Amino acid sequence: MLKLLKKETTAQRNLDRRAEETEEQNNSRLSVMAQSGHERRAEETEGQRNSRLSAMERMMGMCLITSLLTARERRIIRHSQCNAGPRIQKAIMKRERRVAATDEEGNRRFSTMEKSGKDRRRKIIADCQQWHNVAGREERKKPKKNEIENCQTWHNVDSRRNIRTKK
Repeated sequence: MLKLLKKETTAQRNLDRRAEETEEQNNSRLSVMAQSGHERRAEETEGQRNSRLSAMERMMGMCLITSLLTARERRIIRHSQCNAGPRIQKAIMKRERRVAATDEEGNRRFSTMEKSGKDRRRKIIADCQQWHNVAGREERKKPKKNEIENCQTWHNVDSRRNIRTKK
């Protein structure tokens, strides 16, 4: 808690100091920061430079990819466990593929989906027709009296009992 308060007061002091400084002082401070950045980059080795650039590239790539993701995919990434890596990669690759796809590829994908849906509906209809035909080919047997009584509704049970007892 103390560290948090200390950081807040330091940040507030920096803001107050910057608010009070003139434009010339502000420009001087920014040029000093730029100069130190140039010096640091001049001293860094090729490996350090490549590492820094690849980190920036990864960060920019992730920003671009996450901006293309749906809310559900971003939630998966945010709340994922360690074992969810392949699922995330699959979602990202799928989204990238769709973004990179041309209109022709998209139309082809939609026509394939439409064809598979029609095939699925035809199969369901064919299965239903087979069941109807099977039922039509079976010999119809005459129901027995006790089968008919078993099929009667419950509200008729008392009236049937009364009729039997009166006879």
